[in-house]
Amino acid sequence: MIVVLAVMAGIAIPKYIDSSVKAKEAADVAAIAGITSAMQMAFFDHQLRNAPSSEYITSVNDIGAIMESGDLPQGIVTHGAFLEDQRGHRYLLIAETSTRAARLNDLGTGGKNGWGY
Repeated sequence: MIVVLAVMAGIAIPKYIDSSVKAKEAADVAAIAGITSAMQMAFFDHQLRNAPSSEYITSVNDIGAIMESGDLPQGIVTHGAFLEDQRGHRYLLIAETSTRAARLNDLGTGGKNGWGY
């Protein structure tokens, strides 16, 4: 009986861990997509209103204000000039200009040892 339980646990635990990883990845992809959409909408709003450049998105600290919730999505945090998701991916903000919406450049996870901050 114990052997059967051990075998079942040996199968179930890796599947659970794999599901957790996939769920984090899906949440991170959705959060970054939401941020990207919000930055594009803010750009269009700035163009329609002929907003001054002081309203442009030029820093990761500007992003929370353009989100519907007024804050970054869950699992996304700022680290200096970068955004970081719960998988450890860092994103560099490319600032908004008068002709282009702000955008994020995925820098990846920082290598085998992470970012080391």
